[in-house]
Amino acid sequence: MARSSTKTPSPNLLPPDQQIEQLLLEWKFNDALAVLHKQPATNSGAIADALIRRVYRESATHYADVDNAVDFNRVMKAAKAYPSTDPNWPVELAALATYGGQANPTQSLFPESTDTPQAQAIIAAAHADRAIRIRKKDWLPTELHAGFDTIIAAFTAYEAGQDEKCREILDGIGVRSPFLDWKLLIRGLIAYTAQEDARAIENWSRLQPLRLTARLAMPIRSQIDPTLRQGNSPAQTIY
Repeated sequence: MARSSTKTPSPNLLPPDQQIEQLLLEWKFNDALAVLHKQPATNSGAIADALIRRVYRESATHYADVDNAVDFNRVMKAAKAYPSTDPNWPVELAALATYGGQANPTQSLFPESTDTPQAQAIIAAAHADRAIRIRKKDWLPTELHAGFDTIIAAFTAYEAGQDEKCREILDGIGVRSPFLDWKLLIRGLIAYTAQEDARAIENWSRLQPLRLTARLAMPIRSQIDPTLRQGNSPAQTIY
């Protein structure tokens, strides 16, 4: 008599939303997009608006991170065409376009929805993240140049082992600066290097989850932060 066995269901046997969730966890963004786009229009309500936006957001962010402009632009074209009812969607799109280096995103993506202090702060954060990632400020708004220079100088001091000088440099970043998360990232790195894990966690737990800084800190933080090892994560908001 054959023994019974239990097998993990094939992803293709799962409902579309669960397929997408699994594919995103595995960083299979093309596959997640394929599942999303093959859903019939009459079945559009089967996948939650938040999940659809998450597919576009995580896919576009990944392709920007790895400098894959072709796939980034392809995802952004589909994302811009998606008629989300969420009022924050235009701001998310503008931030993603900014982070990916698309020209004048706030002029082409519903400017009336991005012309608020909160929206401008989100877009400025996207500018800051892209500038630090590529270490260039040529296209960065002039008012953000000083913050960029400060963070680059702080990284240089940290890499040279000049922790005290690094801290002094970081004092130039205020609480309203779009570079604040970079200040927290570097302060956490200084603490971690000094084996002060609690202080590193304190700084990194204040990082905004969807920003590049949080993604950079995650490999180290996941090793020392018990809340992450237990599978907990903070609420996610874009920039």
